Amino acid sequence: NQATAEIQYRLGRVYWSRGGEFRVERPYALGHLLAAAGAAGPWQSSAFAWVGHFYKDVACDLPRAQKCYQRALELDPLESSAGEALVRMLCAGGLAGCEVAAALCRSVLERTHGQAAWASRRLGYILAANHQHEEAVTAFQNALRVDDSRASLWEALGG
Repeated sequence: NQATAEIQYRLGRVYWSRGGEFRVERPYALGHLLAAAGAAGPWQSSAFAWVGHFYKDVACDLPRAQKCYQRALELDPLESSAGEALVRMLCAGGLAGCEVAAALCRSVLERTHGQAAWASRRLGYILAANHQHEEAVTAFQNALRVDDSRASLWEALGG
């Protein structure tokens, strides 16, 4: 039931924001987020993203977090929370990880016809770090076409 999944998701987020035992003990944030992730519907991808945050930040289980982020992006490639977190995790693995992250961003951009601002933004930062400045500028400009409210993108372009 989608209404129940929404309630589970929202409860999980409330418990997460409370912090402490509400964030780390299974019956609270994780339990509700897992229930929401198990129900097909519009809340499923966001729930998987937040389950990924739990595994990354609380349980320190990076392989499981990565799987959750990947699942969230399979369900909805516009899920910026999962995309941003997954790219950060991949790039923490060095140059090879950044190459995988860049490929992920390109794949998401292809699937979304360029509408995933998070993927354009992250791709721009990866390209800039690798001194591929012309491609980075193009990626930042594409991100601005989707979301022109991010000052950090204007800053990255030197504006």
